[in-house]
Amino acid sequence: GRLLNNNLEGLSLLDMGTGTGILAILAAMRGAEKVVGVEIDPAAYENAVDNIKLNDTPEVELRLGGAETVTETGAFDFVMANINRNILLADMKSFRSVLNEGGYLILSGFYNEDIPVLIEKAEELGLREVNRRDDESWACLILTTP
Repeated sequence: GRLLNNNLEGLSLLDMGTGTGILAILAAMRGAEKVVGVEIDPAAYENAVDNIKLNDTPEVELRLGGAETVTETGAFDFVMANINRNILLADMKSFRSVLNEGGYLILSGFYNEDIPVLIEKAEELGLREVNRRDDESWACLILTTP
């Protein structure tokens, strides 16, 4: 949440599992230069399309599908992924490839007990943990490049 209180002027953000598109829309409103939201569920995707129109943030680019829709390399300052553990593990390599050096990968949507396996995968990919939050059972990990 706190990330989006910041001015994102000139920065780029990829929101994986964008859902309603709310984070992508907020990022655009905070001045992010390039904002891409990816959603695999067609109904959620349509909802996000409507929300972008309602909020007048046409600069948000939406893609229907999964990690395969993201082919840019080193294109994003922030990659946010709110998806389940298995998809995070499968797709972390592609998230890493689209992350700028010094950028942040923010993972959420998994349980506290999933943290060790996600950290292990992150470290294999040359990412290190900056911060974590865990409320009750849900967790959030913030990772960055070396």
